[in-house]
Amino acid sequence: MSGLETPDNIFTEILNKRITLYSGTKSLISLMQNNGNNINNVQCKSILKILSTKYPEILQILFQLLEFDQKPINRLIIAREIILNFDDGAENLKNQIQKDFSASFLTEFYIFLCSHNSKTSELLKHLLLGKYKDIYSVVYEEAIFFLELEASQINIKKDLDFNFGYFKRFEAPNMIIFKKDSLFNYVVKNHHVLALDLSRWEFESLPETFNVLTELRILNLSDLKLKLLPASISLLTQLEYLNLCGNNLRKIPLWLVSFAKKSLSKNYIKEGVEKSEAIILSLMEILCGRKLIKKSEDFNALNSEIALNYKINKIGNAIGIYIIDEKINIGILPEEICSLHSLEELVLPGNQIEVIPKNLGKLQSLRHLNLSFNRISFIPNSINNLRRLETLIISENNIPEKTIMALQWNKLGEEFLESGEYDKTIEECKSTLILYPKNKIAWFHLGIAYNEKSELSRAKHAYKEFLNIDPKSSVVWNSLGDIYHQEGAFKKAIIAIKRALEIEPTIALLWDNLGYNYKKLGKIDDALKAYKKSLEIDPLNNELWREIASVYREKGEITKAIESEEKALDLDSRTGDRKN
Repeated sequence: MSGLETPDNIFTEILNKRITLYSGTKSLISLMQNNGNNINNVQCKSILKILSTKYPEILQILFQLLEFDQKPINRLIIAREIILNFDDGAENLKNQIQKDFSASFLTEFYIFLCSHNSKTSELLKHLLLGKYKDIYSVVYEEAIFFLELEASQINIKKDLDFNFGYFKRFEAPNMIIFKKDSLFNYVVKNHHVLALDLSRWEFESLPETFNVLTELRILNLSDLKLKLLPASISLLTQLEYLNLCGNNLRKIPLWLVSFAKKSLSKNYIKEGVEKSEAIILSLMEILCGRKLIKKSEDFNALNSEIALNYKINKIGNAIGIYIIDEKINIGILPEEICSLHSLEELVLPGNQIEVIPKNLGKLQSLRHLNLSFNRISFIPNSINNLRRLETLIISENNIPEKTIMALQWNKLGEEFLESGEYDKTIEECKSTLILYPKNKIAWFHLGIAYNEKSELSRAKHAYKEFLNIDPKSSVVWNSLGDIYHQEGAFKKAIIAIKRALEIEPTIALLWDNLGYNYKKLGKIDDALKAYKKSLEIDPLNNELWREIASVYREKGEITKAIESEEKALDLDSRTGDRKN
């Protein structure tokens, strides 16, 4: 914005009559539209307020600009200023609402009116909603939903605008056509919305006013990638069908479980499913958008390419759930499913699941679990409670390979290692490695246990076997370097630690260890360089400053040694102060 276009300059030009009041007012409105600077917008509003008291004719100017300006955003700014600064602009604003077709102007002006408590605002809101009521042929209370629906699409792209009543073209003439033809988005009967399909649209957030659709029976919210559902949906007492396939809900709300019980569970109960478990299958149906088909107890779906099925045992307990279909994404593994105490097979590959419930370990009967090709990044420890697990397929997720290996091969001696029972650690790891010779974690734990027992040659072998599988572990390279150091093979220790630093050059401890081994070799200058590199990463390491002081003494640089020792003492003092 040039100096001549600032609010203050425009105001001065108006007062000095170098520009007309009309031209100056138009320039201020234009500045408010084009300028993202809140300070300048505040200045523009303040100046317009001053002008409104000094020049009564400015109201007529605003009326003219409101009528003839082609930009909805400008008309919105003008309408707001009229509401804020004048008491007698209602008639012109009523006329503007009646003739304006911009969804952007109408929806944004309605939002503004909701924030402004006055009789004029209430009158204009009622008039504006009446306009939506008429075009969508719904009762007044449901008109607000269509207004918010239009607003949600405008908000996808701020420069997008369309004529209000945009969704009218997608109204189906009856329920039969609505169900058969995906072109249509809703059905109205007796001025009430009966069915609504929003699956073809994009939303930053859904409208919050679903509750006004008091007669809604069918609601399709599939493929919207929603993480949360508007709570207002829970108030739809007439709802019979809800499709949430293709979303990514963080949690299943309680009202959704209640809806599943009320509306869908009876279908599964008729097929022999135990009542409490029928609710869970109904919940899965909502997440799939389609009913799960019952299969016989001997049905084998573990290797199926496509399936949308469930199995029960003779007493009605679910023993298998299979959702395998690239067109279906449930987006969440509901924690409610973990109450299926007889479930033996759970097959949910490629469903965009991000989180495994922490209570997964309650599935004590589970033998086969397939969660491959999802988006899982963390596995809860409770998975180790699945004592009957025979098959665990969790490939093609966002889980580190090390974690996957640890989960699939869980006899790794960890508990024994933590309690210092190293012989038992060695015994368990060896048993695991007989079956899984590429289990690098077992090799690592074996190396630790041998190191603690001072069996350095065996520890070294274990670490090398790990590195043959995964040569990119800085931890294991450093551990191997520690073995070489204990053996007095300082050159080999340096080589191992350098390999670790190639992988993770920002670990202060690695540079510290490198320096210590250089010092042992008598390479004082190299040791000093390594120590200083460690200090660049961790400058508050008081013990390292003492080590540097000792290096300087060996070099005969006493002054620097004293300075380093003082630095260590200063850090000691500061650490002590923090503790106190």
